[in-house]
Amino acid sequence: MDLSMVPNPRGCVFTFKMEQRDRPWWKTNVRIVYHHWENQEGAWWRALGSGNFTVWDFLSTMAFCEANGNAEFMEDRVMTEAGVRWYYAHCPGINDCVPYSCTSPEPVLNWWAAYSQSSAGRYQQVIVQNDALTLPAGNLYAFRNFGPSFRNPPTAWTAGWAYDRPYGWANLGYDGIFSPNAQLMFLDHPDALFVIYGNDYPFVIPSGCAYYNWNTLNNRLPCPSVRP
Repeated sequence: MDLSMVPNPRGCVFTFKMEQRDRPWWKTNVRIVYHHWENQEGAWWRALGSGNFTVWDFLSTMAFCEANGNAEFMEDRVMTEAGVRWYYAHCPGINDCVPYSCTSPEPVLNWWAAYSQSSAGRYQQVIVQNDALTLPAGNLYAFRNFGPSFRNPPTAWTAGWAYDRPYGWANLGYDGIFSPNAQLMFLDHPDALFVIYGNDYPFVIPSGCAYYNWNTLNNRLPCPSVRP
């Protein structure tokens, strides 16, 4: 089994905005990776494995779950760029596993453990409840390059935040990631979002401007449209 160097425990922790939420840390995510790897009849293996199932394939599978199978979020690599930029902006705070770099599995899985509702839900389903893993309908293969992009990102993405580029994602009214002010502004100004999808808890991918002004600074300054 190739996990691209399975992490070894060195007291890794994550300490950033999401730490108050009940999320498994990277060692728990590795257990889910092993579960995926062992079930070689699973859709993830057929779509992504090609002889192995790695940490990076696991991230691609969980991104597929985060997007509820919507391959359109991967057009122009929007969701991938949003995740990679947000991760690299926060990597020093996520990773207390010196000397691991931001491209190592440990800090990436720390980030994913704290940030991903999907991996937390699959942990409860597979590890705690011992149920069969379920995935949404959709084209999993379309997400194949998501995980590897954290290991080998375009140089520009490693700068993190950018004014007019996608930056982070969440379900409004559910994840608790965005401030109430940001959520209202997102709904009132969807042109500043690369993605807004759904009704009750819409999935959004904001621009850097929208994230920074309306969430971080908690103001109502205008942000330009990022729609074609």
